[in-house]
Amino acid sequence: MENVRARLPEFQGKRSGGAASWAPGTFRGGRSGNREIHRVAAVVADLEFFRELADSISGMLLVLDRNRQIVFANQVFLNSSGHGVLQRALGLRPGEALECVRADRCVGGCGTSQFCSTCGAARAIHRALAGNKDVQECSILRKNGDSLDLRVSARPFSVQGMELLLLEAVDITHEKRRRALEMVFFHDILNTAAALRGFSELLPNETDPGRRAAYENAFRHLSLDLIEEIHGQRDLAAAEANELLVNPQATTTRAVLERSLRRFSRSQENANSNIVLSPDIQEAALVTDSVILARVLSNMVKNALEASAPGRPVTVGSSRVMAGVRFWVHNEDPMPLEAQLQVFLRSYSTKGPGRGLGTHSMKLLGEQVLGGRVCFCTGPGFGTVFSLYLPLSLPE
Repeated sequence: MENVRARLPEFQGKRSGGAASWAPGTFRGGRSGNREIHRVAAVVADLEFFRELADSISGMLLVLDRNRQIVFANQVFLNSSGHGVLQRALGLRPGEALECVRADRCVGGCGTSQFCSTCGAARAIHRALAGNKDVQECSILRKNGDSLDLRVSARPFSVQGMELLLLEAVDITHEKRRRALEMVFFHDILNTAAALRGFSELLPNETDPGRRAAYENAFRHLSLDLIEEIHGQRDLAAAEANELLVNPQATTTRAVLERSLRRFSRSQENANSNIVLSPDIQEAALVTDSVILARVLSNMVKNALEASAPGRPVTVGSSRVMAGVRFWVHNEDPMPLEAQLQVFLRSYSTKGPGRGLGTHSMKLLGEQVLGGRVCFCTGPGFGTVFSLYLPLSLPE
């Protein structure tokens, strides 16, 4: 359903001593043949000092040919990618070896889809092919559901007249995750805590019964929001460590929708938001973890509110599908192409550096924990819809 199928122009770069210009379409898909890959790999393998040095460093190290295919990989990369031995990785491109979900979006493979135009590794390789050293950060969503954040350094070098690329990648997943979680706590939770403190200072001196009741109500709702935010971050951290325990229970689509929207009616800011519960909800009974499901739906609504122009409605609903149910959230604003290409990546956010856990948590909790599928469609005149498809019963 992802509305990102339009092809962009392919990269037409030339080798030069100056900085490479970044065309939006990335690379051509041409590949080196199997015989050529093994010939170059044999030359690199004969560099005994290089192999010993490569296996002594803590990061991932690759040697790529001019078609960006692997001719050498150190043991750290082979272990991280799951290939174990070099023979299984020879001829693959980095994203293919790491099982990036977007590596096979085009027949040309890694580096040839429009998603790759936003990839930091592709940008670094692009500059290295132009004769320059470059360092970039990239986020990879893997086919097994894991997210991998890397700091990638690429540079050209030559061996026996062959022009090759040296690619070093350091896993910064924990660093990026810690930074994002810190931003959530410092921004969202600190703001809520500051509001709580403000009401706690107003309450003792307030004598008007009406205003006092309003302050007490706001204090109670802010406390609930603070607890919910902490629980949400705790569950996300547990899910990323594959340690989140689920609690299946019988519920209905309407009950879950109402629970997920309850928090948006607490504060005055959210109360003024135009959130609409669709009149065409198709009621269905299901067995799932309703707390985690409500959290996913709340993130979908929050994402839609942040992406909407002021005053525009956000509509929430559910429907029956062949093997389960579909929850959906619609807003009237189409998603920019840049956001479409990077949505669901942990480190990307339109809200600025260090954010971006909302859509990532939708994907992680909705798919890896609840056994569903999260996707979106977007376009001018249509807006944006995020959908969560779930089975009627939580998978084992």
